[in-house]
Amino acid sequence: MAQKGKNTAKGVYSWLKSWMKELFRVTIDAQLVLAFSYALNFGLESKCTLSAYHYNFAVDTLILSLSCVTLSVYVLDDFWRSKWIGCLRTAASIIIYAFLCRYLYYQMERNTSPELMFIPTPGRSDSSLLLPMACFLDPDLDPFISLAPEQRDAIGGPGPKVNPAFVFCYMLAVGYVGAHLEKFLTRNRPNYHQNVFMTTAFVVLCSIPCFLSYAHLTILRDWVDMSGWMEVANGGGSPEQEIRSIGQIMPLATIFWILAISFDTGKLARMGVANQQAH
Repeated sequence: MAQKGKNTAKGVYSWLKSWMKELFRVTIDAQLVLAFSYALNFGLESKCTLSAYHYNFAVDTLILSLSCVTLSVYVLDDFWRSKWIGCLRTAASIIIYAFLCRYLYYQMERNTSPELMFIPTPGRSDSSLLLPMACFLDPDLDPFISLAPEQRDAIGGPGPKVNPAFVFCYMLAVGYVGAHLEKFLTRNRPNYHQNVFMTTAFVVLCSIPCFLSYAHLTILRDWVDMSGWMEVANGGGSPEQEIRSIGQIMPLATIFWILAISFDTGKLARMGVANQQAH
């Protein structure tokens, strides 16, 4: 009886471990597709019509995706189980990192940037975030040059010279390289177990950009919805709260896909548990 209980506990642990690994594996693929789609959409969008708000929204979304990707690379001990899939994931990740870092660095080289709005001013419905992003990427279009100090304050003023997203991107890029370096150094050690301290540090490294970017994204969406600047025609309300928009449907579909695939793999793992109990 004791041996049977021990085997059951071992089987459950094995299933849970397999399910978590598959969850991370599906997450990295889903997040790469999502991030690649956002990056492609942003790259093709006219910078003359794209608002600074949508630019920051895209940046926060990419930071969220890269946080999940970087953590998944570190957690998955069999990331390179399939060489060509591993190469494809790595190539896609590098392209997204390069794309994001390029735009953030280019923005830092400009004279000004839109406000970040981590803490919205109560009652203020105007912001430099509503201006076209082209105004902040071209020094000749700088919207703050001809404004008096009180006018700058009315729209939140210019943002900081260094966008926190650039710091987050740099942190995650270092972590991404470190995760792959760890995989390379331990490739011939089948019994290798990751250090608890290093794992905790890595989780914290990926969680900080993830949570702060999500908080910033939520604050921006709530403020834009409150401001009334993005109402659709015929009094349809703000598109930021429209559940039928592609920006809402895609993340929800992605979450459903991740859970469905991971639980399907978990079902196969449970068959393994049953076989262990039978023996």
